[in-house]
Amino acid sequence: MISIKIWGLSDSYVKTSLRQSKQKWPEGSYRKFGHTLVVKTVGMEAVTGIKDPRKKNDCHMTAVF
Repeated sequence: MISIKIWGLSDSYVKTSLRQSKQKWPEGSYRKFGHTLVVKTVGMEAVTGIKDPRKKNDCHMTAVF
């Protein structure tokens, strides 16, 4: 999972967060494609309270498996 590595979180963080606290995720900040979750940087920042650690990179989409 790319986003958890970027933010330094446990493997299940994103899935657990979506299951337990879906209201914390801004509308449109994540989407599920089959078994793959795709989360936007804005969603990770909102949920974790931590700005994107890759500040130099302008990418706004992070694939999460």
